Amino acid sequence: MAEKNTQVASYSQIRKSGLYSVLGKTITPIVTFLITIYIVRKLSVGEYGIYNVLLGAMYYIGLLSSLGLPSIFQRYIPEFHTKGHFAKIRKLVIRGSIYRTVLAALLIGIILLFSDLSGRLFQIDDWMGYFQLFALAILFFLETDLISLALTSLFLHKYYVISNIVYILIRAALLYYLLNRGLKLKGLLLGEVVMFGIFLAMLIFFYHARFVRKTRHEKEAGETEFPVKRLARYGALSYFNEMGVMVLDVSTDVFIISAFLGPVAVGIYAFANKLTGMIARMLPHSLLQEVIRPSFIIKYVDSDSDNALKKMGDLLIKIIAFFAIPATFAVIILGERIIVLLFDPKYLDSLQVLWIVVSFLTIRHFQGPLGLILQSLEKVNFLFYSKVFSIYNLILDLIVVQRWGITGVALVTGSAILFQDIFLYFAIKREAGFSLSFRPLISVALNSIPMAALLYFIKDSITNVFVFVLVVALGASLYFGTCFLHKIFTAGEQAVINNIIGKPLFKF
Repeated sequence: MAEKNTQVASYSQIRKSGLYSVLGKTITPIVTFLITIYIVRKLSVGEYGIYNVLLGAMYYIGLLSSLGLPSIFQRYIPEFHTKGHFAKIRKLVIRGSIYRTVLAALLIGIILLFSDLSGRLFQIDDWMGYFQLFALAILFFLETDLISLALTSLFLHKYYVISNIVYILIRAALLYYLLNRGLKLKGLLLGEVVMFGIFLAMLIFFYHARFVRKTRHEKEAGETEFPVKRLARYGALSYFNEMGVMVLDVSTDVFIISAFLGPVAVGIYAFANKLTGMIARMLPHSLLQEVIRPSFIIKYVDSDSDNALKKMGDLLIKIIAFFAIPATFAVIILGERIIVLLFDPKYLDSLQVLWIVVSFLTIRHFQGPLGLILQSLEKVNFLFYSKVFSIYNLILDLIVVQRWGITGVALVTGSAILFQDIFLYFAIKREAGFSLSFRPLISVALNSIPMAALLYFIKDSITNVFVFVLVVALGASLYFGTCFLHKIFTAGEQAVINNIIGKPLFKF
């Protein structure tokens, strides 16, 4: 009975945090989608390309200054919190924030020192002016990344969501004001600096108000020694793994494309990836990512069972496939309509890249459950080993970019992601002694066919945004109806999902 009560409490906690996460990630993608439409229409393709090179620089500085801290936060804050080791959490957050800020500032200083070289390399005039303006935004962003992870790992999703919604709404208003005044790219960068600063201030306030003040005088449970060696080992392996992840990221592609083809080609390539990313973030498993990650770790810590890992991994893979595969079909069929009606025809050259990138959408998302299993087992060394395919990606990108352009780069990056997933699958099979089930993917693909056929035959009738929304709703209804008749999930899996939802609504 005690175990059942604990499980109910856990479902309740997950449900509560999940509701806040879904609320925030429903509002945020919609507003972000509208902001992106406005940005791509107001900036030239070249300016949009420069903006993405700057974002790529921000992500690389974040990587080099991370020291594995994001992975450490995600893995150990839930564990420390479950065990009542609150002082360890406070120490980890303070030290991590200081280390990352100092190292990031040094890296920014180096880039500024060699700004002329960087500008020539990426074929960007006035690189110094753009990067100087954006430098403070980079520091703010990197700290928001860590504090956000601290809040969500503590199941304080409510306060993260409040901060995020306020941030995104004010950002939308500010960017609209600045771009509407004709300030173009520099206005956009100025707006990002202001908004990342406001976002960071809100996150720090809630972290101190809802965790630090409430736990400062609480009695610590069990051991109190800070596990430096354990965290350092995990962080070091995670750091090198994250370096490999970044080489597979669009940021690397952006740098290579800018160096060989210039910022206009970057703008076309980045648009296709941005659109795919926005669609991916609207999928339910992405909406609940901040809840799934700590819940996964806590469930494993509580059960200490490889069988529990397999069940959770299989369920996550099935959930990802259930939403991502039909989304892939829809974007491939309706891609041209999406670009013309929602964004700007000047980005039609990105259609072929969009098809390639979205085709690897499901495969990319499978890295989530595969990585979580290895993180739970503290086998992050295999995540690091899998980054040999990052080297493959980097070398082939440099080979194909001049001959096959951005299409070749997209194909190489997608294939690297596929090979990496295959490697991780066999690593889990070897280390954990079980195989994850990918058979449901066939069922999901078959269930998607009626929807895909409908969209294909009526896509030419889509002449405005209203009709587009109506067609998408009709296609989604047909897909869910097909899944209701030809069920994907077992009764036990439906029960788990419905326990989290709180009502027996999921019957697919």
